[in-house]
Amino acid sequence: MIQEVYLIDNDDKIKDKLVKMFEKEEDYKFKKAKTHEIDTVLRNIPALIIINEDNIDEDIIKLCNDIRNNPIVYINLEELVYLIESQQEAIVFISTSDCPYCRASIESLLKAAKDLNIDTIYYYDISNNQEDDEELKNKIIDKKIANKNDNGSLRWTIPQVLKFKNGKLISSATGMMYELQNNQTKYDELSENQKNNIYSIYYIVLSKNEGEVD
Repeated sequence: MIQEVYLIDNDDKIKDKLVKMFEKEEDYKFKKAKTHEIDTVLRNIPALIIINEDNIDEDIIKLCNDIRNNPIVYINLEELVYLIESQQEAIVFISTSDCPYCRASIESLLKAAKDLNIDTIYYYDISNNQEDDEELKNKIIDKKIANKNDNGSLRWTIPQVLKFKNGKLISSATGMMYELQNNQTKYDELSENQKNNIYSIYYIVLSKNEGEVD
């Protein structure tokens, strides 16, 4: 899967330096963007790294560390079905880039994963992966991860955090994990209390073991 790295308001020499640095890596794609395009760039989180031209050497080090420590692995529908049917343990985050509740939740999810030493979270973006394979869709529906619309497409509730092991759903958290406060819109920054509440819920989901009773 390709990691897109955006360089905000930087010139070609910085991009060229990074491309050369990662010339043996096929998983990273470097793109330039302007400040006024930041809204478009943010739609691609959590695969986002911003390089500051004034501190390029330090930021390259940070870039390497961020890439190395980023637990997100992007998957398609076929890979999602494989994970939920396999014997391995898997954490799955189902989301889409234009969902404000999903974007608001990712920070707390990553923090919970880090605190639990979880090094991989599989990310399925419903907007990019609406495939036509009916067998795959039926397997998703059988696992009660999504429903089917009248037109045959999958209908999802997002965000979803799911933990699977041995082909079984061990734990999950679905939908909005916080309440909006007075005059707060779904696009506003969350309070620390809201972030902590999301963190607590996701921590429980990620830490639950097979056979444990709620």
